[in-house]
Amino acid sequence: MEHAEFERCLRRAYKRGAPQARPVRLPSPKGIRVSGDPSCATLHLSSAAVLGNMQEDASAFEGWALVLVAWCGVGRVLIDWDVPDSAALDSDPGHYQRFLYRVHRFAHLLGPDRVGVCREDRLSLLRVGLGQPAVFTVAGEPRIANHGAAPGNWRGLGEDALERWLTAPDSPACLRLMAGLGLRRIDRQFPVGIFAGKVAGANRVFPAARSAIDIIGIGENRALWLMELKAGRNAKVGALSELFFYSMAMHDALTDRGCWRFADPVVSVKSCIQPEDVQGCDRIEARLMEPPIHPLLDPETEAGRRVFGFLNDGAARLGWKVAYATLDLGQFLDPEPPGLTPLRPDTQSQTKTGCFHHEGQIGPASEALVRVSDDTR
Repeated sequence: MEHAEFERCLRRAYKRGAPQARPVRLPSPKGIRVSGDPSCATLHLSSAAVLGNMQEDASAFEGWALVLVAWCGVGRVLIDWDVPDSAALDSDPGHYQRFLYRVHRFAHLLGPDRVGVCREDRLSLLRVGLGQPAVFTVAGEPRIANHGAAPGNWRGLGEDALERWLTAPDSPACLRLMAGLGLRRIDRQFPVGIFAGKVAGANRVFPAARSAIDIIGIGENRALWLMELKAGRNAKVGALSELFFYSMAMHDALTDRGCWRFADPVVSVKSCIQPEDVQGCDRIEARLMEPPIHPLLDPETEAGRRVFGFLNDGAARLGWKVAYATLDLGQFLDPEPPGLTPLRPDTQSQTKTGCFHHEGQIGPASEALVRVSDDTR
């Protein structure tokens, strides 16, 4: 089977399994080319896709691999790619390093029976993740800001405005989100810049510009909440690839502290969530916030739920405390979402830095609030 045949298979499967018809297609074969057969399909990425933004269709191999398995019943996926030329690597090595890290972690999480790597020796070029010391950058100032006027329709807001509404101290949506998930602290745009050994320009491993977790929270029971947010029509399979990358980086920060650590700040850290808050956690709750969501990831479909279920199966197999699911934004942003009780004023406080946190126990996350994808077969 070639690329076009896999695309026809995907469209047929979606037509059978989706509640409403929406156009679905594979990325252009100029970026990711699919070949093979239902027992084993190969995803071959061009050098441009390797160096591309991981949320874009052509670069999001994790999402498309899971889509092929969940929707088309592909038994095993092989990841292959064209190595960028030396000039491209010299000018911007960070994207290739991040790509290699993603391939390594994805293949490890899903296991060799589900995901293989062509010419696996290429992963030896990784500068972090194979036992080498790695350092995270640290945000110096809070990223939380005022949310502005109440929106008439939050579905028309951009990502930045949505993030503000969900994290600003005086926003009703923030109160609902923190109460619903049992969060003690919340912040936005948590940086995930990674360096080899120590923070220095020559030691930069992954691209730093705009590499940040959209919304991060510290919850009860030592839970670290990571939330990937999209807005408008920006519903891409690559959103899952982004969420996967951030969850793996934070998993390394929590479980391999001999190699992964946070940088010593050069100024006083005033961000709402600090390194010690993250390091005090022992499990990760990774959520793709929706709507919007790509139709092939939609938890309203059985195959969409299986996409997240395969990730959860892999984490359980390895004994990793990482859980993936979607999270419905409407319950926090609609004017009067059903089933949520506003937080009492006496249970909230604002620190002098502008950070928001809850005092005391506010209870665990309600199962009704989170679409946990445990249907894996």
